[in-house]
Order: sequence, then structure tokens, then C-alpha cells
Amino acid sequence: MEGVHYVGEVLHARSLKKLTGNNQFTPQAESIRTLRSNLLAFCKDGLPHSGKSELILISSSVQGEGKTFTSFFLSRSLASLNKPTLLMELDLRRPRLVSNYAPELKNKAGLVDYVNGDVDLKSIIYPSSEEGFYIVPAGSMPSNPSEILESDKFREMLEEVKKHFDFVVLDSAPLIVADTRATIPLADAVLMVTRAGYTPLHVLKKTISNMKEFKAERVGLVLNDVSMGLNRRYYNYKYGYRK
Repeated sequence: MEGVHYVGEVLHARSLKKLTGNNQFTPQAESIRTLRSNLLAFCKDGLPHSGKSELILISSSVQGEGKTFTSFFLSRSLASLNKPTLLMELDLRRPRLVSNYAPELKNKAGLVDYVNGDVDLKSIIYPSSEEGFYIVPAGSMPSNPSEILESDKFREMLEEVKKHFDFVVLDSAPLIVADTRATIPLADAVLMVTRAGYTPLHVLKKTISNMKEFKAERVGLVLNDVSMGLNRRYYNYKYGYRK
């Protein structure tokens, strides 16, 4: 697809245990690291310059394609490079980041509370169990998600956190939601997650064609939930080599 770069794929994982703990060299974990390497090459000059942060927005065409899964594990992998990484939950209508991957942040103040003036910025940036990996949850359910993300305070917030993190990853709503369209021009790179055997091709093509209208600077495509299939030998080789 013209103007879109294929950044990589994420292998199907029946269990999150394939990506965590002592399972760092499973084919699934290896696919995340490969995606990370490809993303660094996709970003301007690879790793950010000193003092230069990369703001990466991750979205999808529709619900259920794995954008939050990809956002979480890719951010976690970026942080493992000793590059401080902040993951922000921007799907304010149907947030899944906290409930699926960071339940300890349930009912904690977050982005919405900060923009509404109820808390300060430092208090909503929560450290995870992984060194250098931080999360900003959505916080309270807003009555006006679009106004939150279109506000000057939100934009100022992004500029502020970029001073302190090498990577700021935005787990955004799908493109069918108007909220996301306001944040796309703010990102240095946009990753569109599509799910193998799930996303209709005509929907994906329509989403990609809309990117120019949304003023996306750089657009990358990530294929999620890929069956091992013909890739089995390749990933097993890498796994064995690293061992």
C-alpha cells in the first residue's frame, strides 16, 4: 500500500506467559523484539537523538485487532533497552490497558483527571514492575472524550512528558472513533495494527487511504496474531541461536 511501511508481525500467543517471566526467548517474545528493532529503524534515524523523544501512536481499523496488546508489549520491550518509555491509555471510551495488563492501576487517577485539573501530572505517571517502563491510565470515564484529547492541556502534557522519556507510546482508540483523528497529527509515527484472518481487507485499505487526510507523518503496518506456519523454522533458529 503506497505510503505505508510494513514494520513487522507479532506471533499468535495462546498465553501471555509466552511473553513474560522466564520465557524471553520464545518465538512469540522474539517476534516482539523483531518488531521493536524494525520500529527503531522506521523512526527517524533509529534511536532518538539525545534529548529527542519519539511519540508513537498505535491504533487499528476496528476493535479486536490487538492494538492494546501490541502497545503494552512493544512499550515494555522498548524500556528494556534502558530507554525510559511511557505508555499512555488514550482509548477513553473503551479502555482495556489497565483491565488487561495493569490491574493494579484500576480506579487510579489518570489522564482525564489531569486534564480536568483534579491532579498534577507527576501523580498520574505510575511505574510498572519493569524498570524504565511507566504507564498513564485513562482515569475517570469522561463525558467528553474528544474534548479531552483536543484540549490545549493535553497537547501541553505530551510536550512535557517528551522531555523525560525517550519513547512515549499512545494506546489510542480505533480509527473509526473521532477521538483518534485529533491525535494523529501530533505523533512522530503511527502504527496501524491489523489482525491476521480478522481484519477485512477493504476496511484496512480504507483506513490507510484516510491517513493523508488525518495528516499522519509516517505510517507503519503491524500484522498481529500471526500463526507460526512457515515462520516456525525461522523463529526456532533464532531461539536456538540466542540460547
